[in-house]
Amino acid sequence: CKAWISVLGDEKAQADTLAGLKSAEGYIRGQLARTINLRSTPEIHFIMDQSIAYGVNMS
Repeated sequence: CKAWISVLGDEKAQADTLAGLKSAEGYIRGQLARTINLRSTPEIHFIMDQSIAYGVNMS
């Protein structure tokens, strides 16, 4: 399962946010497993979404 995220800020803020989400991936997956009723909980892959930054640069 892919989760696209957008972070408004510089590259360091984006890297820190992505690192924090990746370190909390197990916890987030556990909370998701408690919330939804599935046989197995999918792995979550956090991916940086650059579309907002691209749109800001265009204007």
